[in-house]
Amino acid sequence: MHKSSTPRAQTMELLVGWILLAGVLLSACCLVIGVIWNGWTRGTLDYSLAGRSVAGFVHQELRDVARGPLRPSFFINAGLTLLTMTPYARVAASLVYFFFVERNVKYASFTSVVLGVLTYTLFGH
Repeated sequence: MHKSSTPRAQTMELLVGWILLAGVLLSACCLVIGVIWNGWTRGTLDYSLAGRSVAGFVHQELRDVARGPLRPSFFINAGLTLLTMTPYARVAASLVYFFFVERNVKYASFTSVVLGVLTYTLFGH
């Protein structure tokens, strides 16, 4: 592995690393809580995903939480949502870095396209 040449690049690598680590660890914690709670109360995991996109999925889950008591599936859904949104947050952070810190129009443009595709894929259906 090579060392980055500038302190700004090292800062970006550190930020991306923390985003990925936090997203995966929070996701894993939520998934473990949901699966253990579900196994303890129900014994079996009967699970399905609501909605056709992440936005629909989150919207349906929030409606379910508002209507009734907290269920194990909430934690499973939160874990899946966090895991899905972690790469999205990483690309968004990269866009901010390339545009505002590095002022690199070429990389900011490429990252904007990737973020646009991810946005459409996750929220546009």
